[in-house]
Amino acid sequence: MRGFRVLVIGGGFAGIAAASRLHARGAHVMLCDDRASLGGRARSDVLDGWTIDVGAQLIATSYERTIAMLRDGAGGRAPSLREMPGRDVYLRDGAAYPINFGSLRSLLSFGAIGAADKVRLGMSLVPLLARHRAALRVDAERIPESLDGESAGAFMSRTVSANAAFALVEPVSATFCGARGHDVSLAFYLTLGRYGSEGDVLAPRHGWTAMLERALEGVEIARETRVTKITHTAGRVIMDADDGRSWEGDAAVLATDAQSAATLLDPLGQHELTEWLRGVRYRPSCTVAATVSEPLRRDAFGLLVHNDGRRPVSALAIHGTKASPNSTRDGDVVLAWPTPDAADRLIHRPASEIAAEIVPAIESLVPRASGRIGHVRVYRHERGIALPAPGFTTDRTRGRALARAVELPIALAGDYLTMPLLEGAVASGEDAADRLASKLGLPVRAPARPAG
Repeated sequence: MRGFRVLVIGGGFAGIAAASRLHARGAHVMLCDDRASLGGRARSDVLDGWTIDVGAQLIATSYERTIAMLRDGAGGRAPSLREMPGRDVYLRDGAAYPINFGSLRSLLSFGAIGAADKVRLGMSLVPLLARHRAALRVDAERIPESLDGESAGAFMSRTVSANAAFALVEPVSATFCGARGHDVSLAFYLTLGRYGSEGDVLAPRHGWTAMLERALEGVEIARETRVTKITHTAGRVIMDADDGRSWEGDAAVLATDAQSAATLLDPLGQHELTEWLRGVRYRPSCTVAATVSEPLRRDAFGLLVHNDGRRPVSALAIHGTKASPNSTRDGDVVLAWPTPDAADRLIHRPASEIAAEIVPAIESLVPRASGRIGHVRVYRHERGIALPAPGFTTDRTRGRALARAVELPIALAGDYLTMPLLEGAVASGEDAADRLASKLGLPVRAPARPAG
């Protein structure tokens, strides 16, 4: 692949996985991203000296493709990840119930549901996970349709109870997808449980952006550059940016959201594919980060809030626990994510109005932060997260077939083609790199597969 030049649009986990894989084979890779910091929705920022991740916070050791990508980018050294207890609490009516949503043992000892619900949970969800474990992979070509025709909320209400659905499905759906339980496919919920139930929880020591920068060592990067047009002529792909610059290559990876990919592809005549891309549903979300002048209790990282309609927050994270649970450093940072209803209502409002509604909820849920909040920053994800609604795996199979049928030396990458998890984004990026290599008649290295 020496001398082979690939253009990658998008600096999230999918684009970085594609760029890293192609560069490792000897290609010259040019990556463009419209932000200053790499990582997409999971990018890092610095707030009052704290390095925070504005989206995804943790991964499990079962995210084997993500860990391998980070390790390979670090020259084969172990990536800068540290183990965390992974302990969360579910807050309801003033009580805190410890929970690790990825652990079946934790679910069966969860104090917010009764003994009868635990028996029904053990008779419904647990056997389903065990029976379909091999199929519940982010890179699976097909997931049984029987798992995808019903929402996670409806399944839990039907097989266990409405209370169990409210306690076990709603917080997960809101935190991972910015959606309600009846909007999220059972297939996604089970896949999330499959990955979360295996291995330990890991946190990036210095934020995701720093780790991703290492994974791209040797890759040319154009930051704060928005690509507005792609053309294909005389066997070459030309990429034009909004600042007047352009690049030329042998092939390209579009690692953007589905709508942006549709806009770039439409002039190239890929109308059936662009129609499908425009039909991918997204949920808007935002993250509110607030500094606190004193350290907070660090016996739990995540605080998952019972959505009774009284507060606009679905989840909080105590960043000091992630940075270093035993640190004596002054201050802390609280990260807050709004409920789906609040996100719909607030996403286009001024940042000051979003902060004015979210900060009182933070102070109510974390009393030690009351009166001690300093700087507040709002991070909008207007396009947000690809919604894994019931039926999405069948629709995704069709989308992947359309994407793979494109004869041009252009490949799509994004978690909307797999599962809306970091591991899904990495799998999609690596698959795009392999498909480009195949199109151009280059040797294709089989991607690493999770054990089992």
